[in-house]
Amino acid sequence: MLEFKTFVPVSDLPAEGFIYARVADNVLDEDMWNTYALTINKGIVTGQLVRTRGVYGHIDFLRWTTLQLSDWSSEDCTGSHPENFYELAVVN
Repeated sequence: MLEFKTFVPVSDLPAEGFIYARVADNVLDEDMWNTYALTINKGIVTGQLVRTRGVYGHIDFLRWTTLQLSDWSSEDCTGSHPENFYELAVVN
């Protein structure tokens, strides 16, 4: 089972391997969230597969660095609906 997290430090992301990214919220069901499978080579996203096409707009992660992914992973805890969560999960 994948464990999605926000505020993922760059040191927790692989320089080589696979991760998942998703845009989640506190309102919609999980099948409505965008989920992406990303391939990382030398710290750069070189492949992207859309796993779930949700209600949020498409994000092109190609050529992003792991630092950019780390910065992207966050929460929007404004108290307004929906609160968005930008999450990453490392595939071991």
